[in-house]
Amino acid sequence: MKIRKKRCLLIVVFALSVIFAFSACGETSNNSSSDSMSDSVSSNSSGGSTSADEVTVSLDKEKLELDLHECQTLSAQVENSTKTVVWASSNPSVATVSETGEVRSVSVGAAVITASIGDVRDSCDVEVYNSGAAPVLEVNYSSPVVGKGSTLNIIAQAMYKNNPVIDPVEYRWEAEEGAEEFIEYTVNEGTVTIEGISEGSTSLIVSTDVYGVKLAETIEITVRNLDITFEITGLEAGDGAYIANLSTLETAEDKTELSPEITVYNKGEIISDAVINWSVEDDSIVSVENGVFTAVMAGTTTVVGTYKDSSFTVIVNVYRPELKIASKIELESMGSGVLDLSLLSEEVEGEVIGIYSGNSETNLFISHNMETGEVEYNSSLLPTAIADLGPREIVLETQLARYISDGGVYTSVIRTPDDLDGWFSRSKQCETESNKWGGYFVLGNDIDYTGREYTPKYPSFNVTDFRAGGFIGIFDGQNHTIKGFHTVGKRSGLVGWVGPDGIIRNISFTDAIQEGNGALVAGTCIGRIENIYASVSVDAKAGVWGEGSSVITSDMMVETRISKVFVEYIDRTGDATSGYPLWAYHKTFNILSGGMYAVGVDKLWSLLGTEGGDTDTYGAYETYADLKAENIDFSGWENGFWTVRNGLPYPKSFGNEVEVSVSSKDVSYPLGAEFKIEKSRYTDLTLDSAAIEAGFKLKGNVVTIPKNTDLRTFTVTATSSLDSSKKVSKTFSVLESKVLEIEESFDLDVYHMEDTFTIDLSAYKEDIVGDEITATINGKNFATADYEAATGIVTLDKASLGKLFGNQSIVLSIRKTENGLPTFNTTVNLDVRLASMIIKTADDLDAFMGVAKTYDDREGGYSGLFLLGNDIDYTGREYTPKFPSYDVKDYRSGGFVGIFDGQNHTINGFHTVGDRSGLIGWLGPAGIIQNVSFINAIQEGNGALISPSCIGTVKNIYVSVFVNAGTGEWGLGPSVFGSDLLPESRFEKVFVEYIGRTGNMTSGYPLWVYYPGYNILSGGMYAVGVDKLWCSGSVGGGENTYGAYATYADLQAAKVDFSGWENDFWTVKNGLPYPKGFETEVVVKISNTQLTCTAGTKVKIEVTPYTDLALDEEAIAAGFTLSGDIVTIPSETALKTFTVTATSSIEPDKKTSVTFTIT
Repeated sequence: MKIRKKRCLLIVVFALSVIFAFSACGETSNNSSSDSMSDSVSSNSSGGSTSADEVTVSLDKEKLELDLHECQTLSAQVENSTKTVVWASSNPSVATVSETGEVRSVSVGAAVITASIGDVRDSCDVEVYNSGAAPVLEVNYSSPVVGKGSTLNIIAQAMYKNNPVIDPVEYRWEAEEGAEEFIEYTVNEGTVTIEGISEGSTSLIVSTDVYGVKLAETIEITVRNLDITFEITGLEAGDGAYIANLSTLETAEDKTELSPEITVYNKGEIISDAVINWSVEDDSIVSVENGVFTAVMAGTTTVVGTYKDSSFTVIVNVYRPELKIASKIELESMGSGVLDLSLLSEEVEGEVIGIYSGNSETNLFISHNMETGEVEYNSSLLPTAIADLGPREIVLETQLARYISDGGVYTSVIRTPDDLDGWFSRSKQCETESNKWGGYFVLGNDIDYTGREYTPKYPSFNVTDFRAGGFIGIFDGQNHTIKGFHTVGKRSGLVGWVGPDGIIRNISFTDAIQEGNGALVAGTCIGRIENIYASVSVDAKAGVWGEGSSVITSDMMVETRISKVFVEYIDRTGDATSGYPLWAYHKTFNILSGGMYAVGVDKLWSLLGTEGGDTDTYGAYETYADLKAENIDFSGWENGFWTVRNGLPYPKSFGNEVEVSVSSKDVSYPLGAEFKIEKSRYTDLTLDSAAIEAGFKLKGNVVTIPKNTDLRTFTVTATSSLDSSKKVSKTFSVLESKVLEIEESFDLDVYHMEDTFTIDLSAYKEDIVGDEITATINGKNFATADYEAATGIVTLDKASLGKLFGNQSIVLSIRKTENGLPTFNTTVNLDVRLASMIIKTADDLDAFMGVAKTYDDREGGYSGLFLLGNDIDYTGREYTPKFPSYDVKDYRSGGFVGIFDGQNHTINGFHTVGDRSGLIGWLGPAGIIQNVSFINAIQEGNGALISPSCIGTVKNIYVSVFVNAGTGEWGLGPSVFGSDLLPESRFEKVFVEYIGRTGNMTSGYPLWVYYPGYNILSGGMYAVGVDKLWCSGSVGGGENTYGAYATYADLQAAKVDFSGWENDFWTVKNGLPYPKGFETEVVVKISNTQLTCTAGTKVKIEVTPYTDLALDEEAIAAGFTLSGDIVTIPSETALKTFTVTATSSIEPDKKTSVTFTIT
């Protein structure tokens, strides 16, 4: 049948008796009757054995589950019978069964299907469920192309769960309006036959209703002139169209352009001049120019190529390639949430549109600044717990590609020296407890720290805190290198205190410097240190428990584990008993079971605890040759950080190239010189045999030239321990020289210096040959050094002094040169005393504690050397507290630990006020105050004149003082020398003269609290004008010498032997200790200018030190009293005058009197 009309609807209904060609199941039956002739045998279900000719029926399934609209055929096996099996359903409304055993579901429920022959039967339980599966409509062509004058059969089929629908289906075919212009079609049930009439496009819709679901498919039909054909290469042939796959980014495997070759035929003949016209559905995805397809951005679109009325279709898929990049993308959960694409070199192209962590589908991306390269991401969506941080795959999506990086998510990524300085404060933010630090930190690249100093990053702590705090996170260097890392100060270290579970790993330190009472890696450790290489110069300081100089750690606990750690010493100077890889070590704890070795040093530790019982592997060797001679098996060190080269552990990050170098600052050195050879890593140095025979010494990388030798050249050879064939030599010359020892010591005032300072050697210039100078202090070069031969003036820079103070050695090397070559060297050895400040004014005195803070980086720490340059008049000023409040637990780890030396000078009118006041707020361990006299001093408030809290030494002090005592409480007791003392406090040769004492009369004594059993006063303390030395405490015990007396006469009567006080500060006059800084001529003077007073008042007598006062007898009889230097006049008295007489206790024949008038 042919149909030509504007709109046609054909309905074809299949008869129920017809089985559709695609059906999976046949007709079913609910017949439950049985054959009238049954076998006289029992049912299979009766059990027991059967005879050989007994009939049996067995089904292949005992249970069957069917979805709605499904069918399945059961199979019955019959023995000893040729009769037909009779099938039956117990519930045909749920499931039916046909004569052939085909079970068809009807509705949800249960039924039993039975197969029987006579009385013999077997059954199958059937359960029908509804999965909710929906039918679909499929067609064999969705976008067919039909030639003009040609026909094509299109077949529709309703499907259910991938099988043809088992029930009859009614298909409806409908052509779009105008279809008759292009096609004619005929319908035969589910098949339509179309014939192309004219070139163009139209569509047919086929629809049906199956199981209550409306189904429809649209078939897009194109009619073409098939005389015109296209031969296309370079495109993939698809269903009705060609496929082109393009990438947004060009790679070795991915192409951004495609140029298909297209040949046009007309009835098989090539049209050589055929021109294809292109049309692009979405040119934001792909562009086509001159037949070249170019990707623009990811997506799918259609391109049509047309020649006359014939065309072909290309489906273009533009994709973003997935690329693995070498650079690590590391995200910070605590950081700024900014990723710098410049760190990824040129591996990433395009504008970023997505950032993903691991398998997460959460897009962290916020914005991308194309000008700066900064990509902002939402760091608040990242995890913060250490267990959830670490290495993982990071995906960075741009408009051009999807980049995969073996990166990670961390608390913070350290990339710069500033990052390194600040990481520990960020670590503190990870923990709420005051003594804990946390987080997961990594190095993002190598860092050059040269020229900077790393100071302690954590507060002081007590031993009892070790297991309760510290850094409990992870610091992973990721095989990167920190060059020039320089630690200074007490308890220093990259990590001050590695607590339980804390880990430091995978770091190389090159050209490192460890200076002070601390370590390079960890000041204290109870955690893990693993995979560490360090080439280091150590300037060791004498150690005390918990503060010993070391490289890896100064103090360890039982749980500490150090594994695969290797130390190469560049140099080791300073205290000879310290500066080893470890400071204190106990073998029985198996701390080094993972292995630790060092080269350039004779042992691994300064202090050794219990011997024996360990599984540790370790060793220390002077040279690499010594280490290799031991044939140690380092194969177990092979891991992500270490490799083994020529039998030695070697960081993988150092690469494969072996470098050997040797150099020094100069090529010529004078007799007796000691200088350092700069060499490459993993290198041994040797001297030539002639130099060895002449007494030249080489220890580590330090060469010592004998003071007397005729040898004028020597050679140092550096040999690689990784490849002995690689070596390099350098020859040095020995200069004719002399050494000038300067006996004079120079005091240098660092605080008042300009950028440079001078030393006057004019008195020695005739002995100095040369004018070109280099200068060192404690072996370190000054950045600036100049010598004027004409004047003998040496100029050096202040910055090179750093935080040095006290007695230091400066070595000047002054050379004479001829024709640019050194010919003679004069070595000048100077002793200098570096004063942090020479205090010359009252303003200086107010400022010195602030200067002391700059010399100590600890919280609550102060240090330095402070000298009085002259007597100071402080009259009329008030000295307020100069330090913060503190807890008792801090006493031993803070305070002023420097030296205040009065150099026998006097401070007049020093007046302290406020709580915890004092010249030194808090005198810490090793702190010293000495050699100063205070006259006419005033102590007022809850503090002290000298130090409210003391654990240091106070010696050679004279004080004449007026005390206005406060109420006092623990740690805040008014006193002269110390409100609170610890057992380590020492007072030596201290003398107090009370001018007056008012206020709280239970307080204001020289000491507030005192326990003699500690021998605090073993060096001697005495006072005049007061009845005792302390407010509270205990007596007895110890070896103390002390006393308190109302007058000098009382003290002299006690006949105390002060001969042992004779020293540079004290002399003894008339049996009394007397400061040498006082005038040699004894003067007795009463300085009161107001000589008129009234009854009932008190008069303070202003008198010179070392004087006893007395009232005239008539005044005493009239009830006048004298306490110290205070005269109390009765409220009622007939006397009109009274006389006070001052008598020198040093020269009793010297006295003076003053008469006062009563009005």
